[in-house]
Amino acid sequence: DTVVRNCFFRCSDDIFAIYGNTGFYDNTVAIPGLDVKNILIENCVLSTSISNIMRVGWPRKVFNSNNVVMRNCDVIHAGQGGCVVPFALAEFWADPDGKGVHSNYVFDDIRMDNVYSIAQLLQSKNGSGSVKNIRFKNIRLSTPPVVHSAITGACSEISFENIKFCDHSVEHLSSLGLDDNTLNSKVIKNNSARADFQYNAGLLQVGQSITFNARASVNTTSILQYTWNFGDGFSAQGARVSHAFQDLYGTHMDGTGKFQVKLTITDEHGLQDVIVRPVIIGTVLEPASTMDIKQNGLSYRQYSGAKATWAELQQTTPDKTGVTETIKELALSCKAPYTLWFHGYLEVPVSGGYTFYMMSRDGAYLQVNAAVLLDRNVTQPQVCNTVGNVVQQYTNVSIPEAGLHKISFGYKQDLGSETFALYWQGPSTKLEQIPMSRFFKMD
Repeated sequence: DTVVRNCFFRCSDDIFAIYGNTGFYDNTVAIPGLDVKNILIENCVLSTSISNIMRVGWPRKVFNSNNVVMRNCDVIHAGQGGCVVPFALAEFWADPDGKGVHSNYVFDDIRMDNVYSIAQLLQSKNGSGSVKNIRFKNIRLSTPPVVHSAITGACSEISFENIKFCDHSVEHLSSLGLDDNTLNSKVIKNNSARADFQYNAGLLQVGQSITFNARASVNTTSILQYTWNFGDGFSAQGARVSHAFQDLYGTHMDGTGKFQVKLTITDEHGLQDVIVRPVIIGTVLEPASTMDIKQNGLSYRQYSGAKATWAELQQTTPDKTGVTETIKELALSCKAPYTLWFHGYLEVPVSGGYTFYMMSRDGAYLQVNAAVLLDRNVTQPQVCNTVGNVVQQYTNVSIPEAGLHKISFGYKQDLGSETFALYWQGPSTKLEQIPMSRFFKMD
C-alpha cells in the first residue's frame, strides 16, 4: 500500500527492490518473508550506476508479490552488465530455489535513454516460484537493447505492447531475442494510431529547410494533433512541417550533427504515440564506389587472442583468412579468446545520414571509406564476481551517397558468451541489424 510519485532517484544499485524480507547473503535469505502488494510508482526520473530499474526476488528468497505498477517514468541511465544474470528494466530472479508467486505487474509509458535488456524473467527450474500477468506497455528506448531478454521457468501471461527501439516497433518476440514460440508470452498488436514520419534524403546542411512529413503514420484519419520536437530547442505543430537546424552540435552536444527528432501524435480518443528518429546534419556526402561487380559476402581475418589493439593487428599476420556469408556461424567456429575483422563493401540504399550501433564485449572497430568511426579496446568487468566482461554499445554516424562503400569492422571476444551485433538506421531505413545481403566482398 505504497505510492511513490514525482521523485528523482540516483542509485548505485537496484532502484526498486522487492524482496519480502531483509535476509540476503546468509541463511536468513530463505526465511519466508511478508507479501508485497499494491505498489504504485509514477512520474519519476530514475538513474542507476550498475543494476536494475526494478528487481523482484532473489535466489532462495520466499515471498509473494502482487499488483505493482510503474508508469510515466524517465530512465536517464540504466545499469550496464550483470550480476550473474543481465541487468534489465524488470528482473524477476528466483532461480534456483526461490519460492512464491509474483503477479499482476504493469510497466507502462517508460522512456529509457539506454537499457541493457528489457526483461529477465528467470524462475526456478524446479517450479517452486512463478510469475504471472507481467505487462510491458509503451516502452520507448533511445538505443537498441544491448543484450537479449530472457523468460525461463514458470512464467505465464507475459505480454509486450507498443515497444519501440528508436524507430523500430517490436512486432515479434524475436526482436527481444526471445523465441517466437516462447510459452505463454506474446506481442500484443492493436489498431491504435502509430506515429511515423519521413524527411529529406541526401546531404542535410546547417540552415537548410528540411521537410518532415507525418503522413507515414498509421490510421491517420483518427489523428487530431501532430507535435514535433526537433531536439534543438524548437518545436512545431502539423502533419507536414519544415525546420532548419542551426549548428552541427546535435541533440547530445557531441558534435556528431545528430538531432533526435520526436513526433507525438494524439488521436480522437486522447491516446498518444511517439516515435524518435535521428536526423544528421553534415558538410560532406561520401561518394559511392564505382565498382559494379557484386558478390555477397565479406572477407575476414581471424586472430587468436583479444588483447592487441586494432593498430597492432594491422601489423600482425592473421591465423586464418577467408570469405563468409554468415558472421554468426563463423563466430561459432572460433574458440575464445579471438578477434574477427571483416572487410568488404556496404550497399547503401538511399543517400543521407546513417547512425551505426555496434555491440561487442571486448573491443570494436568500424571504418566506412576513409573515416574510422569506432576504435575501442577498453573492457568493463561484470559485478558480483561474475565471470566475463560487459557487452558494450558503441555508436557513430556517417553520411554516404547511395551505392557501394568500403567497410571494415571487427570485434574481440575474450570473457563471457559470444555477443556481436551491428545495427544501422537512415533516411529510409528504420533501426535494424544490417542484413548480410547488404555486404559484398572485395575483388
